[in-house]
Amino acid sequence: MSLYISPAPPLAVSHGPIAIWGKDRPLDYFAPTENVRGQNSYLGSSFEGDAKAGEQILRGMVHDPTSYRMGGVAGHAGLFSTADDLARYCQMLLNGGVAPVWPTGRNASVNERASNADARGTLPNGRVSARRILSAQTVAKMTQPYVVAEDGSARGLGWDMNTSFSSNRGDLFPKGSFGHTGFTGTSIWIDPTSQTFVVFMSNRVHPDGKGDVVATRARVATIAASAIEDLPIEKWKEAEARYNAAVSAQIPRFEQLVRASDFSRLQFGGLHSAPPVRLNPAEWDR
Repeated sequence: MSLYISPAPPLAVSHGPIAIWGKDRPLDYFAPTENVRGQNSYLGSSFEGDAKAGEQILRGMVHDPTSYRMGGVAGHAGLFSTADDLARYCQMLLNGGVAPVWPTGRNASVNERASNADARGTLPNGRVSARRILSAQTVAKMTQPYVVAEDGSARGLGWDMNTSFSSNRGDLFPKGSFGHTGFTGTSIWIDPTSQTFVVFMSNRVHPDGKGDVVATRARVATIAASAIEDLPIEKWKEAEARYNAAVSAQIPRFEQLVRASDFSRLQFGGLHSAPPVRLNPAEWDR
């Protein structure tokens, strides 16, 4: 991400923020997370250092316990970023894979973006760069719903859509919008229908790992969605209808595969399914 989403220095997304930014910024520029004792006590581990070291607060170091154990570089967690750069990432997806340009010599302020009401689909100041990050087909594939449970819960490829973890969508963004959360309470939610995204930067683990921002970020998303006044209700209904149709079409197939999987496990476990499920394997990949 740091190579593609941040083409102009300083890099705003990275695995090692101190290595990239630390030479020019004081340590307190980086948000504090949890104390070392707490951070070292996840996943069945326990802190074994002295009391003073245990009370030190992590700054500019990966907090996710698995990524931390892997030296801060892991595929699932560990990136550091800013709200501005995440805004560019969200807008890139809304643009069908094309990243918005940087203003000359600096990032755009929130006020600059908010004041340009006519710049739908671009960020900032109505300009879109020719720098394509993802193909339009890839974005479409990533952001369509895939059923992951018999109750119709669905995710995109790498994105949450409508599961028990989707509270950060809030109450008003339509189904078919998508987003994700991070270990420290961070969240983004993107709605293609209204061309809107919400970036929620938080630090729930400071200082003792016991903070909870689930209700807060859901409320923030609801407030953001309620401020959208130029989206016809018909568009909202159309988005939900498309999503519901896509999910409904997948549920029978998903249930079929679940039954086939359960039957196989029973057979290989020395048991027998009664009555046996008869499926045509030639149809499984249709």
